Amino acid sequence: SHPNSLVPATREYFEEDDGLSQSWNAKTVYCNPPYSIADKFMRKAHAEWLSGSAGCIILLLPARTHTKIFSEIAGDAHMIFLKNRIRFWSDQQKPMPHDAPSSSMLMIFGGDEGIIERAWATWAGVFVPKMNLPNRVSSPIVG
Repeated sequence: SHPNSLVPATREYFEEDDGLSQSWNAKTVYCNPPYSIADKFMRKAHAEWLSGSAGCIILLLPARTHTKIFSEIAGDAHMIFLKNRIRFWSDQQKPMPHDAPSSSMLMIFGGDEGIIERAWATWAGVFVPKMNLPNRVSSPIVG
């Protein structure tokens, strides 16, 4: 995180640290993965949360609702689909010249109401709460 980050970090992983191979053992984890491999980070986040290693995991992701991983894990997460395309900052603490190429979302595993409310207040968008559905079995619809 940079000094002006909305999410100050006590421990940081960078590309050379390979965050996918590290334990995410923390009360709260924030992850802004490379969008090109976001699906791998979604799987990692879901597994770490299910195992109890992390109490809350917040992912900033491209809003790719058509992917297999999204359909597999979305029911376990609160989601905020961001209203506008975001603009990232460079290493020199300056905004990049263009917005992100696609829409973005926050996917939140775990977390209490306070975390969810702060995220929603910080990021304008559409909130979709965790579904809390029983395990579903695929079956044809019978009319």
